[in-house]
Amino acid sequence: NPAVTGLPLDTTYFTSGGSKDTGDLTAWRWTTTDQAPDKDDLTNAYAVTHRNSNGELIAHFGADRYDVSGSSQIGFWFLKGALGLNANGTFTGQHQHGDLLVLSDFTQGGAISTIKVYEWDAALKSLKLILSGVDCASAQPGAPVCAIVNKTPAATFWPYRSKSGSTTQFPAGGFFEGGINLSRYWNLAGLPSSCYASFLAETRSSASTGAQLKDFALSQLSLCDAALTLTPASSAAPINGTQTFTAT
Repeated sequence: NPAVTGLPLDTTYFTSGGSKDTGDLTAWRWTTTDQAPDKDDLTNAYAVTHRNSNGELIAHFGADRYDVSGSSQIGFWFLKGALGLNANGTFTGQHQHGDLLVLSDFTQGGAISTIKVYEWDAALKSLKLILSGVDCASAQPGAPVCAIVNKTPAATFWPYRSKSGSTTQFPAGGFFEGGINLSRYWNLAGLPSSCYASFLAETRSSASTGAQLKDFALSQLSLCDAALTLTPASSAAPINGTQTFTAT
C-alpha cells in the first residue's frame, strides 16, 4: 500500500501550531505552500505487510527524503479510521482507541538511536508508549520493532530525485525503513487484532511527542488481521474427494 508524493507531486504540508501528534486529528492543518525544511521534505513513503513463519502479522514501512544535509525525525501513523483532506485546510477523521504511531530518527549519518511505538488512548486523548527498539543492524533476532537508515548510497527502486540531483541512488541518510510485529504489539498493548484504514508518514521538528509536524504523505490502507472464514461453494457432496471453498 504505497503512499507516494514524489517530486514534483509533493504539494501537501502540515501547517499551524495545532499540527502535532499529541493533538486530535481535528486540530491538524495542511497547506499546499511548502513550509518544510528540505531535510524534512518527504518524496515517497510506503507500508506493506506479510506473515512470518509463526503466523504473526508484520508491517514494513519506509520513506525517502529530498535532502540529507541534516538529521530529521520521522513518524508513521496506522489509523483505524479514514483520514482525508478538506479543501479548507483541515483533515477529516477522528482518532480511535488503538491508533498506532511509530516515531524514529532519520539521521544524516545513518544510525538509528531509538524507535518508539505508541498507542492512541481514546479515554485520555493522549499517546501511550508501548514498546521501544533500536537500529535493525544491532537488534536481537525476532525483535518486535526496529528501523534502519542507509549509511551508504543505495540504488533507487521508484521515481526519486534528491536535492543533489541524483535520480539513480538514495544518498547516504536518504532512505528510512522500519518493521513492527503487529501481533506482538497488540498483545503488549492489550488490544484485540485490529484493522487500519489509513496510513500517514510524517516528518517532525524534534523527537518530542509534542513536536511540530512538517511534511506528510497520506494514503488509504487496507490492513486487517481478521480471521479467514472458508465456506463451501456448494452444499453438494464433494466430487472425487475434492471441494471448492470461498474465502471471506
